[in-house]
Formats: sequence, C-alpha cells, structure tokens
Amino acid sequence: MSFERLNELHQKVTAACRHAVEKGMDLGADRVKVVGSVHISSRIVVENGDFSLVNTNTGQGLGVLVHKDQKKGSASTNNLDQLVISSVLKDALALASFSLPDEHLIMATKDQVKGGTKLHGLLQEEVANLSLDDIGSFMRLGLDAFKKSKKFALERFEFSLDLSSHILVNSLGVDLSEQQGTIGWDYLGMAHEGEQVSGMDYDGGFSFQLKGIKERLEKEICAFTERVEKTLNPIHCPGFKGPILITPRALGDLILSPILYHASGRTVMDGKSRYEHSLGEEVVSPMLSFYDHPHDLSLKGATAYDGDGLPTRSLSIVTDGVLKAHMLDLYSAHKLGKTPNHCSGGPFCLHQGPGQMNLEDLKKMPEKMLVVHRFSGSSNPLNGDFSGVAKGARYYKNGVDQGPVGETMIAGNSFDLLKQIQGVSCEREAIFGSSLLAHVLADGVTVS
Repeated sequence: MSFERLNELHQKVTAACRHAVEKGMDLGADRVKVVGSVHISSRIVVENGDFSLVNTNTGQGLGVLVHKDQKKGSASTNNLDQLVISSVLKDALALASFSLPDEHLIMATKDQVKGGTKLHGLLQEEVANLSLDDIGSFMRLGLDAFKKSKKFALERFEFSLDLSSHILVNSLGVDLSEQQGTIGWDYLGMAHEGEQVSGMDYDGGFSFQLKGIKERLEKEICAFTERVEKTLNPIHCPGFKGPILITPRALGDLILSPILYHASGRTVMDGKSRYEHSLGEEVVSPMLSFYDHPHDLSLKGATAYDGDGLPTRSLSIVTDGVLKAHMLDLYSAHKLGKTPNHCSGGPFCLHQGPGQMNLEDLKKMPEKMLVVHRFSGSSNPLNGDFSGVAKGARYYKNGVDQGPVGETMIAGNSFDLLKQIQGVSCEREAIFGSSLLAHVLADGVTVS
C-alpha cells in the first residue's frame, strides 16, 4: 500500500529532521533548519508505440542549514543514519566558518508560523493506493484517444503517480509537514500528411483526485491532436510590425517573466529591480492583473506553507496595472526592513485576472495579427528584449484565420508590450497545472 509506505517514510524522515536539529545545536550552531523530503513515484512511459519504462522509485533526503556567528553553511544527504547526519552537520558548520558574516540571516519562529490553513485534498488515499495496473489502464485509455487521429504521430506519452512528503523543522520551534499525491500525464508528438510533417508539440495535465480524470484525459488529448493537425499545410507569413495575440502557453516568456523578476524581493534587495520604488504605481497596462492563490487545489503548486515555513495566503502582485506588492521572503524582507508576505518559493498558484473580451472577438480586432502559440528563443528579464521563433503560430487578416504559418521570427521588448495591451480574454487556461492565464493582445512586435 503506497499510502502506508508514504506515511511510514514520512515518520522516519520527520524523526531524522528533529534529531538533526538537536544534534546541530549540540555541535554549536546558533540556529538550525532542516528540510526533509520523501518521494514515491510510479510511472509508465510509451515511446514510439512501445512501452519503454514501467517502474516505481522511492527516495528520501535531508537538507540542513546552519547559522553560526551570523554566517551560514548548508549540506545534504539521502542517508538517515545518525552518524551520517552528524557528519553532514559538521560539514555545514565548517562551510559556515569560511563564509562572510551577514547580519540579516534569519529563520522563522514558532509564533510566525501559527495560523496556517491546512489544505484538505492534497493527498487522497484512493489516489495514493493506485497500482501500476491502475496507471496502465489510464495509459491505455489515453493511447486509444490518440488513435482516433489518423494524422497524429505520438512520440512519447507518460502517465505517473507522484507521492511526496515535505518536512520543515528548525531550532526556533517550527515543526511542519505537508503531503501530496498527484496523478500526472504528458505527451509529445507531431502531425503528418503524405510527405509533410508538422513541428513537434507537447502538453499535459495533473490532478489531486481520481474523479473526472478519464473524461479530462480523452477531451484534452483530442483537443491537442486537433490543434497539432491544424499546423499542417503552413502558409507564408508576411513581415510586419504590429499586434500579436499571446496565448497562455507563450505568456510566461513574453509577459510574465519580466513582471515576476522585477517584483521579486530578492531582485529588489539586490538593486536590480525597475519596480524598486513603484509600489502603488501603474507599471503595466491597466488591463493586466496577476495574483497568487496558493490554496487553489486546481493547480499543483497548492501549499499551506512557503519555503520559510510561513503560512501561505493570497497575494495580489499587480491589480489593474498597479504594482501592489514585492514578493518578499523572510530574508529579503529582513534586509529591506519590511514585512514578509509569505511567498518564499512562490508564486505557487499564479492567476491572471480575466479580461473583458471573449477570445473570438479579440481575434477580430486587428487588421493583421500573428497568434503565437509557443515561443522559443531568448528573453532578457532585465531589459525586456526578446527574439525567437513563434511556434504553432497562425496568421489572421481582418479577423479571418488565414492558416498556420511556418516557424516565424518575432522580436520586441516586453516592457513596451506591457504598455501596449489592446485586449485580454475573459477565457483562461490552466497551463501544465501551474498557472491560470488568459490570452493577451499586444502591439509593437516585429514579425519577420
């Protein structure tokens, strides 16, 4: 029973974490933080029509962080033997002795972690006890869905069950843990017709629960193969400088990355953020809003506590174009003389606020437009410059889909785009289970 096995290992690693904290203090550390992990994964992989992998793996480990005389050192191990843990702690203390003093080193206290919300549903026993045979039945269902397409060639399909425990214990009274069980699937392939072959594309999904997976899997695979098939018979895209419709898949590279980079507390702390003095000011188009909702169980980043151990909570980053918060972990907040907003390791479940237009109306707005499904290229979060290939793109003229285009170069500046937003869709999509994003129409891009 995987559920029982996970709990057995969870208790073992938790005990090791607590022992490591006590031992670290005995060895002379001023503060000790230990992060423990357990991972049990079962997966089946099909490549080029053949089963290439069927296995179950189990792993465990400890990561220790020590503070001594306002210096820090860290080390890790996957061996829970007490003598090994003692040796690892000594290594961390030795590293600390060679590091530079830092007056801002800090760890969460017991009082700071009070009041967290336990998330129910992250680990369901019926999910945790799925067997390889159960996973195989889902895999066969997915393979049958792929066979419905006569033009799609499946390169790789993986179905997996991942169980995990995360433990955080420190010498200031923090003792936390959280368990998760996720079912995941991802696939990769291309379309073909005669001698013609499309570009490769990929997608996938996840769930914390069994309910609805079969229906989702079939629906998502059919939508994926249909989308890939529609990239056959590409036309030539005329060069222009103007609007592009950025799909949720491409939004991360072209719009989200620079916003999150400059809103990061660590970037502000290092003096690299263009948003350092912009709290309460409009930094992007008022059509854009982004917030973190870490208790959203429809996204796999859902968690009750952050990397520092602080209880997570919803955080508005940008609302109607106005910067509402820098994402401050304990360390950056302490160094900047501010209050942390419980997002170390986040954002966890990023949401984009829905727009005012439906997607079909958005496509009819420009005289000519490139719909960018994916972006492959370079994007500089510091200055916003980007250049690369628009993959799976389609060309629209006077609101009419002219067809798919071959791999077309696009270039521009993300910060210019963020000021030239022409519309945001009310429809949103969950991207690989990590974020909920909309389509964004932005001007000022060079298409060549």
